[in-house]
Amino acid sequence: MKLWMKKDLKSFWISNTICKHCIPPRTLLESLEELAEEELEVILIENLEALYLVAKDFKSFYLKLTKLRDLSIQKKHYLVLSVNKDILENGEWDILTSEFKYIP
Repeated sequence: MKLWMKKDLKSFWISNTICKHCIPPRTLLESLEELAEEELEVILIENLEALYLVAKDFKSFYLKLTKLRDLSIQKKHYLVLSVNKDILENGEWDILTSEFKYIP
């Protein structure tokens, strides 16, 4: 029999609102590598488009995500990203899904 244990999870909201568990999108985008260094089992970023909108351009956004992916693989984290593909420009969705497994 498998027993499920309750674990305390670190979580925060991507928001410019000042609150205890909020982090501005730009701050999170700039600290993605540090996030991957923490002892976590799962990194879930919902509303990835908030990070996309504050990135300088798609290339820098993409490079930060792939660096996060690589670090997550090294640390044996699960990385789950949720994004509205309609916010991306032509071809950007194809680039992302070539590097990240798409689950509809």
